[in-house]
Amino acid sequence: MIRVAASLSTFVIVMLAGCGGDSPQPVAESQVAAAAPDTSVPAVEMLAADVRGVNGLTGVVVLVAGEGKLLLGGALDNVAPGDHAIHVHETGDCSADDFTSAGPHFAPEKRPHGGPAAPIAQRHAGDFGNFTASGFGQGKFGIVKTSDRALGEFIGRAVIVHANPDDLTTQPTGAAGPRIACGVLEPAPY
Repeated sequence: MIRVAASLSTFVIVMLAGCGGDSPQPVAESQVAAAAPDTSVPAVEMLAADVRGVNGLTGVVVLVAGEGKLLLGGALDNVAPGDHAIHVHETGDCSADDFTSAGPHFAPEKRPHGGPAAPIAQRHAGDFGNFTASGFGQGKFGIVKTSDRALGEFIGRAVIVHANPDDLTTQPTGAAGPRIACGVLEPAPY
């Protein structure tokens, strides 16, 4: 598991490096003061969740932030082949057999449900869309989206894998079907 986490960390760093844009431009001191970080949210570099689910589904999901973007990356084993929705849910509680204890999608502004490519105002903070699992029962993914949320706001929230793909439009869940795996995002120890 540690080797998977280390590989995933490298994957995340490479993915974020590709998300860069132009070189930063100089800013006035007044702009720096106005853009001061929100100290009410813990500053973290990466969150990770050990995901467990039905039929021996296991894996690691990481969440990192950079340059106004969030990257959700993961490696899952024993997941049914095909497309699956993945979302961040409100509550970090995976105790229910069907994972409904994790509550609804993380949506602090009560925005509508949408896909990761939709404008920020047209999707939940926890909407990350879909990934595809191979015929060998493995799902490896990296989903990048723009975001106005601090990474620390995701601490203690659940990552949920669904049995079906998200249709990216049905309110409020994307018609993604049953919840088949759950893990809680915490500051990464690696």
